Amino acid sequence: MPASRPSWQTHECPTWCEGGHREDDHVDDRVHRAVAEGVDVLLDPDTTTTVQLEFAVWRRDGRADTWLYAGSGPGRELHIPLPDAPRVLRSALRLAGVEDDDVEERLLVALARYADPPVRAVR
Repeated sequence: MPASRPSWQTHECPTWCEGGHREDDHVDDRVHRAVAEGVDVLLDPDTTTTVQLEFAVWRRDGRADTWLYAGSGPGRELHIPLPDAPRVLRSALRLAGVEDDDVEERLLVALARYADPPVRAVR
């Protein structure tokens, strides 16, 4: 990370932000983003074509709302408000046959670190 933050950056990075902000970042890329997780998924049931589906947590600089991203690129993504993510994930688990009453609570705890975390000092 550079010695000082870019002039557009109004807030210090949350502790989970992977950094890498630059002065010339496009306005749409001025976000704090956690390290992403990717998984290959079948794109079409009639072929063997797969796509890398990425999951990440992000927040636009200067905003308080945090989002869960799930997608494979522009135009092929979902941005789920973090408070709604446990319900969405629990529904997906139910569809997969996971019927654990505590799963939503565990998801809330796991995602809480992104909701309003302490900030990391800018180096």
